[in-house]
Amino acid sequence: MEILQKDDGKKGMFYIEKSNNILAKMTYVWVGTDRIIIDHTEVSDILSGKGAGKEMLTEAVAFLQEKKELK
Repeated sequence: MEILQKDDGKKGMFYIEKSNNILAKMTYVWVGTDRIIIDHTEVSDILSGKGAGKEMLTEAVAFLQEKKELK
């Protein structure tokens, strides 16, 4: 599964898309410059039980760790 990301500096999301349909998403808001609050996670029945939520969370953690290392 490829995890994609959108971020506008105030809020964003990690998501899984297939054929222009979002099958899973995890939205967040920024708190300061190096913290986020995950405020919603949604996974379609198509991906249910396949670890999509866990993969998006893992991607979010890696993203924040990389951001912290760049400081």
